[in-house]
Amino acid sequence: MINYLDLQFQWYSNGIKTIRPSGFISLQQLINAIISPKPEMIEAFKLIQEAGASGNKEEKNRLKAEKLFFTTPSAIFDPIRNYESITEFRPLAIFEYDDVEYAEELRDYVFEKRKDCIFAFCSPSFTGCKFIFLLGETPKTIEHYKSLWYGIAYDLDKFKGLDMCNER
Repeated sequence: MINYLDLQFQWYSNGIKTIRPSGFISLQQLINAIISPKPEMIEAFKLIQEAGASGNKEEKNRLKAEKLFFTTPSAIFDPIRNYESITEFRPLAIFEYDDVEYAEELRDYVFEKRKDCIFAFCSPSFTGCKFIFLLGETPKTIEHYKSLWYGIAYDLDKFKGLDMCNER
């Protein structure tokens, strides 16, 4: 069995709307990039945090699109990111909260309470938090993935701000 930290998935540059992957990254590489970001990422995080603190969502979104990369840990796509292009699933699910007043506390609470939560971090703006969950099995179909995702979401939706888009 593969170590889940070695699982690879695609990453995308230039914002969440980019549909063609830029390459592959392992879960360990993603964790390392978040825990020990490069200097240019630290500067990007600072600018995003300032935009978030001032309530300037448009600037925050622009900075995120220009300065950050995005990942799709739940599936592999070829040639583009859409349902029809899923070639295989990963046993990972992403959950995130937006517009959270106490993001750090929520991050710590969920990580400590859920044994299937393998990584938790705050968004660069500190107005949200994100979680990576290790599913008990690798999904076989879109419907199977959604059923596993909603099983976890059922417990997580007790907290305000759960972003339901990751079920897709």
